Amino acid sequence: IDQEDLYVYETNPENPNRYRYKGEWKDMKVIQETILVKNASSVTVDLKFTRHGPVLYEDKKNKKAYALRAGWLEIGGAPYLAGLRMDQAKNWEEFRDACSFFRIPSENMVWADVEGNIGWQPVGITPVRNGWSGLVPVPGDGRFEWDGFLPIKSLPHCINPPEGFFATANQDNVPEGYPYGLGYLWSTPYRFARVQEFLSTGRKMTMMDMMKLQHDEL
Repeated sequence: IDQEDLYVYETNPENPNRYRYKGEWKDMKVIQETILVKNASSVTVDLKFTRHGPVLYEDKKNKKAYALRAGWLEIGGAPYLAGLRMDQAKNWEEFRDACSFFRIPSENMVWADVEGNIGWQPVGITPVRNGWSGLVPVPGDGRFEWDGFLPIKSLPHCINPPEGFFATANQDNVPEGYPYGLGYLWSTPYRFARVQEFLSTGRKMTMMDMMKLQHDEL
């Protein structure tokens, strides 16, 4: 999922630590840190933050600043912590409920239970960008704000697909016609194609078959 956006700000000619937002000058938050350097003097640096996130670069000549807004900086985004809920799920719906707490990173979660049910549920928060894609940097003046996040359980998912299996290998698996832009960079589909080819034979797989697939060299 595309969980990041780069914002470009106009900075105040009289004070580069101020940026224009909705017609007003806003103060950056400045935190001073000391970096210890081996066999040299320590270096003191100013870390700057806008309302969107950390300032990555300042173009003082052109009075611009660039900051990153990232889903993984949102409150409640402790990586993998929701896995503790998933470990306690006793059925598919409890598993999906647990997935709804998995905000970062974006991943494909799969389910299998003792009843023979299998399922797929992607996780990760998806910024809602109304009228813009997030593919290029945007002005940080207030015109391009995230309008919340998609509910994780509203992401594409499936339970007991008719094929009898579900293959995921970081390929583009967003169903055609899905109304929201989730991501734009995917792995090449050759691993997915091989897994699909292997599992599509229709025969019942043994433990040795699955070991062979895990070590497949094709």
